[in-house]
Amino acid sequence: SKQLELFPLAVVHGLALMGIVYSIGAISGAHVNPAVTLALLSIKKISGRDAGFYIIAQVAGAVVGALLAKLFFDVRGAFVNYGAPSLSPAYLDGGSVGLGFLAEAVGTFILVWAIMGTAVNPDAPKGVAGAAIGGALALGELLFGPATAASFNPARWVGPPPVSGPLRDALVDILAPLGAAVGGALALLSVHEHTLP
Repeated sequence: SKQLELFPLAVVHGLALMGIVYSIGAISGAHVNPAVTLALLSIKKISGRDAGFYIIAQVAGAVVGALLAKLFFDVRGAFVNYGAPSLSPAYLDGGSVGLGFLAEAVGTFILVWAIMGTAVNPDAPKGVAGAAIGGALALGELLFGPATAASFNPARWVGPPPVSGPLRDALVDILAPLGAAVGGALALLSVHEHTLP
């Protein structure tokens, strides 16, 4: 039953991110993830000051989102710990932190690769960023959702505790996405150094 819900959930999250990218991408870059903001800071696409403000807003949004999940979906939200990331012992060799770290890193890399290739690269086809980025998130959720809840976003580690209680080790949900995001940005920058300003 939980497995059957994975596809619709991945589609909903992908569509939501696609809508965010298309609606506010031109205004703010549609950063809804501290890992993405850090990746863009690492390649000088955002100032340190702006990155700080973005990350504060992202974490505040994560807390408000968790509180709204509690308000709207109290019983069903508790079933999934109000969106708090978790490691599945059934999918990760007894809940292996190392495998969880790898899954979150690969998922974040896929997401940032799509962002860099479509939203940052000036040679990318126009109008595809939202679909590519939303699709990358949905793909990551389909691949890694059962194993790690497919967070790919450090704000998801910070947001749910007011309603979900303590979370697992930050290594998986903070360090893996941040490292993979910066790695993805730098990797694509090296591939496209002649086209990315």
